[in-house]
Formats: sequence, C-alpha cells, structure tokens
Amino acid sequence: MIKRKAKLLHTDGLSWIAVRSMARSEKKVHEFLNTQFPCYLPLRPSLKTYKNHSEEYQIPMIPGYVFCQCSIDDHEQIKTYRHVAKLLVPEKDLELQLIEELKNLRIFEKEIATGDIVIRPEINTGSKVRIKTGAMAGLEAIVENWKNKTRITVNVEFIGQSITLEMDALDLELEY
Repeated sequence: MIKRKAKLLHTDGLSWIAVRSMARSEKKVHEFLNTQFPCYLPLRPSLKTYKNHSEEYQIPMIPGYVFCQCSIDDHEQIKTYRHVAKLLVPEKDLELQLIEELKNLRIFEKEIATGDIVIRPEINTGSKVRIKTGAMAGLEAIVENWKNKTRITVNVEFIGQSITLEMDALDLELEY
C-alpha cells in the first residue's frame, strides 16, 4: 500500500468528491483509492477497554466517508470497487468549500492527536449510555447535557432516584 498525504488543493480537471463506503469499510476504500488517487480519510483515536487492558484504535472521524480527488472519467472505476456504496460529487462552486472543510478536519485531526479535543459524535443529549470505568462502571445513564469540551453531565437512575454527576466522555459507551 502506498501511503501519501493528499494535498488538499483544487486542481484543474480533477475534483474532490466524497466516496460513501459500505458499513465499516472506510479503511479498505481508502487503501484502494490511495494507490491511484489523492485521498483523505480523517481519523480519530478510539479507546477500547477490555477486562485486563486497553487498546487505542484509529477510527473514521466521519463514519462512512472517504474523500478523493479524481476526474469525472474515474468515477465509474471507483464505483466498481465492492466496498464503495456511492459517490457524492459536489457542484463546481461547492468543491472549494469542501476543500476548506477537509483542511479544517485535518487541523482537527492534529488537535485530537494532542488530546486537546475529544470527539464522541454518537453521544448526544438524551442518549442512553453505559459507564465503562470507575466505581460506577456498568451503570446505565442518560446524557443530560454537554458541559465544556470533554465532560458531560449524566442522569443515572439509581434505585428509583436520580443522581447527577460529571463524567469524562471517554468513560462512556453508547447503549444500543
């Protein structure tokens, strides 16, 4: 696999597009595209806690999407890859906006790597979550509201009563 960092620039004859991948196939699509085209898959760390240890993985920041710069003639070739669901091609005037947004994502990615930003897009106000660590591990809770960049307030229903406490977003997992 060729690894290269795509330059997020407009190039005549090519345009940046969003490639929608099949479920949980973003890295496969990125690997396929990266051998032929400049592409970008924004990633964020995800900590998975097991019984005896924790592991950090890199997962897509925007699930289901890889961004690629290609010509219109390349669209059919890209669509034939089995892990590609569809292509989202921006209008000419929106491509520059997409490029700026991708540059912002790259900055975000760098900030996340330093630990200054925590992204948990799946956790919203009203979401049911389970506490993963600490004395309250295993308890189910409902997100009441976000409070600054990495802390949330959860409402834990505990023997028919509610207790409100602040938890780090990384200590929570979404309840399905």
